Formats: sequence, C-alpha cells, structure tokens
Amino acid sequence: MTMAVTPLAILASLIPAATAMLSHTATGSLSSHGCTMLSSMQAVEHWHSLHALHSGVQLMLPVLGLHAGCGRRQKSLALCSMTAAASESSTPQTVDLRRQGRSSTSKRAPNVRSYGRDPRKAVTETPSPMAPPDCEGAVRPLLNIDQLAYALQAAHDDSEKPVVIKFFSPRCISCKAVKPKYERLAKNMQDVAHFYEVNHVEARTFCQQSDVKFMPAVHVYAKGELARAMPMGVQSFPDFNEFLMELLGVEGSKSDADC
Repeated sequence: MTMAVTPLAILASLIPAATAMLSHTATGSLSSHGCTMLSSMQAVEHWHSLHALHSGVQLMLPVLGLHAGCGRRQKSLALCSMTAAASESSTPQTVDLRRQGRSSTSKRAPNVRSYGRDPRKAVTETPSPMAPPDCEGAVRPLLNIDQLAYALQAAHDDSEKPVVIKFFSPRCISCKAVKPKYERLAKNMQDVAHFYEVNHVEARTFCQQSDVKFMPAVHVYAKGELARAMPMGVQSFPDFNEFLMELLGVEGSKSDADC
C-alpha cells in the first residue's frame, strides 16, 4: 500500500542522515592526540550532506507555514480572505426562517409560504393600546402588539384608513433594496393610508407572534382586520402596490410615479 508523503515525513527522513553525519564528525574526527582536521574527502561529503539538508528544510518550511520571511504574511492574507468570504456569505438575499429547526432527514413541509398572521390571535390577553415611537418621515416603527392595537385604532378613527406594516431585517439585502421604494410610497400615500415597519432584530417577539417567517414581507390591515400578508421585495413590490391600490379604490399612477 502506498503511503502518502507529507512535508513532515520528508523532514523526518533527513534527520537521521544529519544525525549520523554529526555523530561521525564528533567521534571519528577525534584521536588520542585531540581534535584533528577532517580529510578532504570527508569535508566534501559533509558539505554536500549539509547542503542537501539545508535545501530540503528550505523547501519544506514554506509548505509548513514556518518560513521566516513569508509565513506570517501568507497566514495573514489567508485569514483576511477567509474573513472576507465569510462576511459576504453571511449577508442573505432574503431572510427565510421556515428552514430553521428542520433536520436534513425530516420530510419537507408543505410549500406554504408563511408571510404572517394577525398577532392578536396568538395571545389571550387583550392588547393595551400604546403609541409607537415618534419619528421623522411617513413610516413609523412598531415593536409590539400594544403598538399595533394603537395603530389600528388610530387608523379607524382617521376615516378607517388602511394600515400597512413592513417586516424587515437589517442584514437582508432585499430588505435594503426595497426600503426606498416603500418610503416613497408612504410619502406619496400618507394622506390615504398609515405606514409602519417592524425591525426583526428589535421586535423578535412581535415577529414570532405575527408568524412572519419570510422577509421582506408586508401586512395590510383594512377596517381593523388583516386583509393580506404577502412578500414585498423589489420584484414583488408591484403586486403589493396593485393590491393596495385596489383596496383604496384609486388609480395606481399616484403611487407608481416615484417608486
């Protein structure tokens, strides 16, 4: 059976030769009269042995990452490349939580894309309306069910306007791409609908109660009830926009102009 040759094995094969050479030099070159000079032939043989040992070690050290001049720099470059690759791969195009907790041997769940539900159905307590945080712009943040209850009540009191809620993750590429489109839509349509957003990192419990397992997603409430839960990426944004315009009974040109 053929054995694999490794750098360490090659170095190990060179050590006995060097040891024998040094042993011969230490013992054979001594006489009863003390230290003597090596013969010309012995000197040449020892020089060739030392040269071969030195060449072998020099060839093996870079492979082992121990070369004094390049080893540390090569390791640093390799580490930087691995870090950059890991950072790039860790940024998802979308966030899909449906795969979490599913083993590789388990049967695939039915192809049901859970874009969410009314979170009020996930709790037994009656929500206590609480105003969401104030912010600049037409999109306000939501953090919990109590703030949702306040938003729905405010929309009801404001001529029963629809409530639009975007769910996103700050590390999701598609969420970042659709952000300006959603903000422009909210600015253009703030007189006929109320717009909010939920940060998955800051409101994990609320997202779990809302059963949102795919982001970016959007919930549209009409007359206090969840009318539609759907994806809202750049490609699916026109479908969301069309549904909202049909719900409002207006032409889509107003919202499409700047989106």
